[in-house]
Formats: sequence, C-alpha cells, structure tokens
Amino acid sequence: MSFGIQSKTSDYHTNPKGLLKLVQKLKTEVPHLLLLDIFARENHNEETADFFLEYRFLDIDGLGNINISMSVQADRYVPSIAELFVNALWCEREAFEMYGIGFQDQSRTNLLTPTVAGARVFPFRTQTTPPVWGPFELDNNFFRPRSVEKNRPENFYRWQVLGPHIAWPNGPVRILMDTEGDYIKGASLEIGFSHRALEKKLEGQSVDEIALYLERLSYLAPHFGSFLTAYFFETLFQIQIPERAQGIRMAILEMSRIMSHCTALENLFFTLEMSMPLTVMRWARAKCLEIFLELSEGNYFGELIIVGGLKRDISRAFPTKCLDFVHEFNNHMTSLASYLKNNQVWLAQTQQVPLDHHLGLQYGVLGPNIRASGINLDFRKRIRPYFYSEIDFEVPLGVTGTIHDRAMIRMEEIRQSLRIISQVLDHVPEGEILNGKLHTVIAEKMAEPEFIPHHRAMVEGPEGPLMMEIYFRPNPALKTMHDFRIERFRFLSGGFMAAQCLSKVLMEQPFEAALRALYSFNINFAEVDR
Repeated sequence: MSFGIQSKTSDYHTNPKGLLKLVQKLKTEVPHLLLLDIFARENHNEETADFFLEYRFLDIDGLGNINISMSVQADRYVPSIAELFVNALWCEREAFEMYGIGFQDQSRTNLLTPTVAGARVFPFRTQTTPPVWGPFELDNNFFRPRSVEKNRPENFYRWQVLGPHIAWPNGPVRILMDTEGDYIKGASLEIGFSHRALEKKLEGQSVDEIALYLERLSYLAPHFGSFLTAYFFETLFQIQIPERAQGIRMAILEMSRIMSHCTALENLFFTLEMSMPLTVMRWARAKCLEIFLELSEGNYFGELIIVGGLKRDISRAFPTKCLDFVHEFNNHMTSLASYLKNNQVWLAQTQQVPLDHHLGLQYGVLGPNIRASGINLDFRKRIRPYFYSEIDFEVPLGVTGTIHDRAMIRMEEIRQSLRIISQVLDHVPEGEILNGKLHTVIAEKMAEPEFIPHHRAMVEGPEGPLMMEIYFRPNPALKTMHDFRIERFRFLSGGFMAAQCLSKVLMEQPFEAALRALYSFNINFAEVDR
C-alpha cells in the first residue's frame, strides 16, 4: 500500500535471517533508496510470533514505495540495518524501548523516555498504560567521552552541555559536546524531555481525536496536523474535495509554511543580534497569526481543515486582506535579501555546519534541510495534490547545505509560498466547501469486500514529510468513519530523521555555531518526542 499517492509499490516478506541480505540487495539495485521508517506493532493474528516489523523505504528517483515486513519473536534478536542505513539507529532503539524488540549490536539505552531506575517498561505492549516517568537521569552509557591521549593534560578536553532549557521554542533538547579549544570533537543529542505518549494514547480511541492531537503537536504550523488527518481519510476512502476547498486549503497550508519558516529565521537572527531581519520575521508571523485567528473565529487551533473539505468558508474580504499581506511581505523580503547580501556579519557567521547531500540522504533528511544541500525533492512537485500542478512556483536549491544555505532556502521558500497564495486567491473557485456525499462515499467504500482497515499517508510539511499510518481494529459492524477504533497509530515527522544527523554535522565545527545550527534545522522536538 502506498502513502496515499499514485506510485509504484513493492512489498516483500522475509524473516530475521534474510533481512540483511534483502536490504543489501535492494540498496544495490536502487541507487537512491531512502529509509523512511521502521514500524513496529504487536502481532495479534499469528500464534508463531509476537510482533510485526515493517520497514518503509522510498525510491527518490522513481518515487516508488518499497515495504519489507517480517514476524519477530519477543525472545529473538533482529539484525540491525544501521550499517546500511544510518538513520535506522533511532528507529530500532525506539522499537526496543516501546515494544522490547531487541536488535543485534545496538545500545539498549532509552531514546524517547528517561530510564526508570530498577525497571524496564515497554509501554506499547498490550494492556500497558502510559507510565508516569520518574526524574530524568543521564545514562552514562548514552555518551562516553573519548579517551584522553597520553602526554596531554587532563583538562585538555572540555565538556559543554547545551540545554535542555535554552532559548528554544521548539521543545527541550540537550546536546552534549566534547570540545578541544573552541571546536567540537564529539557531540550527542538527548531527546525525550517532552514525550507525551501520543501513539499509545490513541490506541482504542476514535479517529475524531487524531486531528485534535496533531494540531497541538505540530504547533509551529498546526494546520498541517489537521490536513494530514483529512488527507489520510480522503485517500483511504477516495473522497473528492470541492475545488473551492482545494484552493482555500492550499492558501492555508502555504501560510502555515510561512509561519514555520519565519520562526526558524527569527530564532537565527536573534542569535546573531540582527534587529532589522528579526523585526521583519516577527511582523510576518504576527500577521499570519492574525489571519488564522480571523479564519477560525479566535481559535488558533481551529481545525479548519476537516475530512471532505473545510469547516467554514472564507469571507469575501479575506482574499483581499491576504493579497495585501502578500504584496507587503514580498517588498520586505526583497529589502531583506538586499540587506543580507552584503552583510559581513551574516556571511561570516553562517558559512558553517555544512550538510553534504550524501550524508543527508544517509540520515534520511528531507524537506528544506536537504534541498539546501542541492537535492531537488519536494512532494508538492512530485505528488502534485490539488492545484499544485497548475500553479507556477519553483523549488529553491542550495549548494553546500551550510547554515547560510538553509536560511536562504527558507527565505526563498517563503517567497514561493507567497507566490502560490497570490495565484490561488486570485482565482478562488466558487461553490461548496464540503463534499455533500461524504457519508455515502465512505459507507460504499467500507461495504466493499476488499476494503482493508489499514492505510498510511504522507504530505510535504514545512520541515519535510509528515507521515501517518493506522491499523484499525477489525469490526464487521463498521458503518461510519466514526465507528473506527485505532489498534496501532504511527506518526513521524521529518525532524525525527534530521535530529539524528546533528551530532555528525557538528563535528569539527566552532562551539559558537552549535546553537545557530540547531536553529537552522528548525526541528520541532515536540514532533520528535511525540
């Protein structure tokens, strides 16, 4: 099954003994193969195994999906594929922490939740409620300092700790750094300080609660949470969206993308003490917030996007107000680009922390962070939902993936989003905003004998793909979408993969660049911890 898009899908089934051989074969045959996720769940259908492991790959060139599934027993180890795909490390550690699935040659240190002294709890196993974690403890095995070479003084290496409570609006995170002079010689990222057990809480719940959770999880651009939920069920039931709703959705999503990019740039300009660009970003974010509050009648998390269309229509004055903002912000962005072009402070302090595109793909980095390294991959261009196939916009690309490139890519993506909004609102179609045959279409689809209560979907978020996968509980009495109960819920954002490469790209970089690098990646750690 594909990610709700028209693409070639290849499914394989193997066992732990044949996993490495199959993955190696696929990596050889598909030059640009990317690991998206390792999805673990309990196996309720077979008596011979305790769990299912499902590996999700993406062929970047052909945009094809490759899925590998296998059954796993609780008392048997699974070969690690981290030697072939570096970004598998966190996925495997998460599967162990949540289910107790062991992987060979991998640390058993907790990733998303702190270690509970004297106990090992696997919260995703059946009839396990989300635990109340004790005080946070630093596991000494998580990061071991390098051995000090002989004939060097004991204080030659300095330990530096950044976080978890720093001037960082995207959630708490801690970076442990081993420094030599002013340069970083080793780094490790600690996450899990805001883990809220989202995937566990949604087990057994109605699908009505998904958008409510995801909007608050993706608070930098909340409408992508409700859009992902709506898009998931619309592709599952093949629901057609009215053209007016499609156009308004595009404007809402691009405005959310602008808000997210403005947050990243605002934080970066703040660390560099650049008041003029900082003021522009704060003004733009405030204007976007004002527009959203008007749309949702005073509620920032308004769930404007619902399955089948929109909750409410826009006013007649709304397009004019948005287009005025687009015109004014475009002028500010032109002035800002001219200001930064010859600013020596900006140029000197942002030509650091490069992300090579080969390294980025190894870690599964997507979104603007990989486009800053020169990889042309934007799912709005590849999948072309709604009117994106008819809209004239470009995908900006960087070269070296430095802090400068990541910032300039976000600035150019803001301009392209303004361009999309302008084209959409200039020609908003008249008509309905909600599919009037929604319930009939869903009922007919559910009545089909081949209907499978399992689906996954992926959309292009501000910082890379947002992915959701759900297994529903079997129930022959299902009549409406609201009767569904979730058996296993999975949510993954591009930030989960991007966060893994931070410890690698910080190597041999100045210590002062660490915070700027963190801001330039704009990782939402609430989505990473979830």
